[in-house]
Amino acid sequence: METSWLRELRSPAGEGQFRGANRQLTAGFRLLRRDHTILILTLIGALALTAISIGIFYLDGRAAR
Repeated sequence: METSWLRELRSPAGEGQFRGANRQLTAGFRLLRRDHTILILTLIGALALTAISIGIFYLDGRAAR
């Protein structure tokens, strides 16, 4: 059985690229607002990516000395 959020992400035939991208982006944000587990995992991933980026920048600066 297909869930409603998965149906939202599918593009109907003949839908343009920009309209489809806007619809999918809106559906993605709606999914994040509804499901707090996915929201928390997304935030943890963003924080981890930020920490890795800062770490690489810091280590690159230390290696240049």
